[in-house]
Amino acid sequence: MQRPQHMSVAANRYSPERIGGIAFVAVLHVALIWALAAGLAQRIALAIPKEITAVVIPKQVEEAKPPPPPAQLQQPTLPQVTPPDIEVNTPAPAPAISVQMTPHPVTPAAPVNPSPVSTAVTGVTSTHTIPPYPEMERRMGHEGTVTLKIQIDNTGNVTDAQVEQSSGSQALDQAAVEWVKAHWKYKPAIQNGTAVAATSEAAVKFSLKNAR
Repeated sequence: MQRPQHMSVAANRYSPERIGGIAFVAVLHVALIWALAAGLAQRIALAIPKEITAVVIPKQVEEAKPPPPPAQLQQPTLPQVTPPDIEVNTPAPAPAISVQMTPHPVTPAAPVNPSPVSTAVTGVTSTHTIPPYPEMERRMGHEGTVTLKIQIDNTGNVTDAQVEQSSGSQALDQAAVEWVKAHWKYKPAIQNGTAVAATSEAAVKFSLKNAR
């Protein structure tokens, strides 16, 4: 009676020779893996550097030696000299001299007179009025300003008046001259403390607004 075919196949798969070959291959793989692991571990051990220990050596500082003391200079010894005895002659006191002072009268200085003040002639404002307007000139509408040169004596009175610049009307000029000579007064000029005659200028204005 023949065995089934599948049973023979199973028997051949698990035969002793086959099992021995598998075991050999397994051992070979294990040995190879062990060898690789051992060699790799040795390489890693060789690759790891050794521990380096650093030691700090302190720097020795040399202490500065103090300089040697300077050599003491020996001062030369001078011989002592004894001064000779000197006699000092004290002069005799001078005799007292009495001086009599004769007082002299003091002459007072002459008073200094201040320099005299000089002033110019000035007009008395209250007397410097405007003359009456000539009737004919007022009707004709003439007006203007007369400039006069006035002569003043040392008492302040007007002695003369002359027309320096006309108003344009002879009647107005004449009225101004006569009025100033008759009514105007001045304070005389002072020269070196003395009243003197002088000249002055004045303007007389005729205006129809102020006509009277």
